[in-house]
Amino acid sequence: MNGYLAANVQEVAICTVGAFYHSKFEFSTHSALAIKAGVSESSLKSLRDGEDPGFEGDELLSYHIARQMLTAHGISDETYGLGLVRIPVIPITRSGSFRSSIAPNASLVIVSV
Repeated sequence: MNGYLAANVQEVAICTVGAFYHSKFEFSTHSALAIKAGVSESSLKSLRDGEDPGFEGDELLSYHIARQMLTAHGISDETYGLGLVRIPVIPITRSGSFRSSIAPNASLVIVSV
């Protein structure tokens, strides 16, 4: 576990950002780390190709949080509630404070600072 998040959950979030911005370097680097952390290679391929990745559990929650932050710049009440229930040790926020190296103006946060 790196910080508050399990490695697979963290890497799903990073790969989701990389796929969203079509960042080949970011996606390639972090998909290898995701596979090492136990994320399905076929799910990552689907994510990269813009298809439903079929994540489950906390990986699915991580994907939903990342996608909603990227597209709506916030997360739904339902997703927020699931985040509090599924990963209660993580203080998540509904508005972003994380700045990605591939998209410095993007708002994505899983852990508040």
